[in-house]
This record gives sequence, C-alpha cells and structure tokens, in this order.
Amino acid sequence: MKAPDPATTPLKIQRKPEAHTLRVEWADDHVCEMHYEYLRRACPCATCNKERNEATSGLRVVTGEAALRPLQIDEITPVGNYAVRLTWSDGHNTGFYSFRFLREICPHEGGGLEAIRFESFRDIRDLLRQEGKDGEVSGEKNDERTPRS
Repeated sequence: MKAPDPATTPLKIQRKPEAHTLRVEWADDHVCEMHYEYLRRACPCATCNKERNEATSGLRVVTGEAALRPLQIDEITPVGNYAVRLTWSDGHNTGFYSFRFLREICPHEGGGLEAIRFESFRDIRDLLRQEGKDGEVSGEKNDERTPRS
C-alpha cells in the first residue's frame, strides 16, 4: 500500500469564523489559510462549475437574503479519507473539497486558483486579487475538525 502524500494529508482543519478563514495544517508542516469567500467561489461541485462556465464573469452569483449576510462555514463534514464537505451559511453544501483540491488552491507558496486547470477560475483569481482577499487573514476563535487517518 502506498504511503499518503504529506502535501495532501491534512492534520487539522479549523474554522475561524471571526476572521472568515479556513485554516489547514498539512502533514508536511505547510499551513494554509483561505478566506471563506475565496473557498465558496471556488466550490468544486457540478452546479457551481456549470454556473461558472455559463456566466460571463465566471463567478457564481449569490442573490437575495443570503447575499446580505456575511458568509460563514456552518459545518465541516469528513468525506471518507479524501475530502471534506463544507456547509455554507447561504445553504449550499454539495461541494466536496478534496484534500488535493484544497492544497492546489492554497494561496501560499505560489499556489492558489491559478493552479487549477479550469478556464473559468481565472476570473475568480483576478477578482479576489482586486478585492485583496488572498487568504492571509488570521483570527483568534477556532473551530476545528481533525480528519480521520
């Protein structure tokens, strides 16, 4: 059996609601913090991918009451030994964020959305850079989920 890759093996995944970030500590000692909006816009589910591909901006549009509230992660649920499902405050919960995907979109050490091979993600990357949301925020309060080994 092949040993797990430390670069895609999270030791701890924490919600930081006050800072609106998700912190991932990897087995290779890398730490990544990503802003909730960054993660939500990068949702890998089929619905969000379709909406990004059909939209002229490449971004999923959130409207109504959900657009007026600050975005939060309500729950982190393990999916086997390869991913987590994030339940968002806007009601969305169908995206499985694989550990490999989370590492690929990590904005630290040259990663980020540019590492993803989907054309529509270029618009997300550019918008997040313009808005200054690069995931470099930290906070005090922690909620965490330790993945199963």
